[in-house]
Amino acid sequence: MNILPPLSDWPAQLRALAGLFTAIALFGFICGFLFLDVTTHLTPDGIITHYNGLPEAALDAGGELKFEKSLKDMLTTTHNHVLGLAGPFFLIGFLYLLCGPLNRRRTMVALEPLCALLITFGGIWIVRFVYPPFAYLVMLSGILMVGSYVWMSLVILRACMRISRSNN
Repeated sequence: MNILPPLSDWPAQLRALAGLFTAIALFGFICGFLFLDVTTHLTPDGIITHYNGLPEAALDAGGELKFEKSLKDMLTTTHNHVLGLAGPFFLIGFLYLLCGPLNRRRTMVALEPLCALLITFGGIWIVRFVYPPFAYLVMLSGILMVGSYVWMSLVILRACMRISRSNN
């Protein structure tokens, strides 16, 4: 049972608002992903180095200085990302669910970024303080987060550009 009409049946003004929000949120998300590339090189070793720092010998050799993240740094990173991303992930998931029939697969895709948010940012604590190779799971979770978020955004943008038969 669909409580709300499909996104493509919304009035043009609401579709424009949803589409603009989605485009801007996607742009911000891509900027964050590019920043992640610069800081971790999108590798498990880069994730480990980003949170655990470089060994002292590597620090002495010159190059980029990377120190282990303090408890304060970890709390700041986790707090900012979880609170900053939960809202957009919820709204994008909500809009995505309005782009087609409600079924298990669509629901799983809509929930994935929120679940990945917990796994990714809980996982960096494990990488930092418990088990550095956990970075592989953090990376996998991040890949699924990015993939599902980009997919949902593209589906929403397509629905916002579609003209419904009932709006003619």
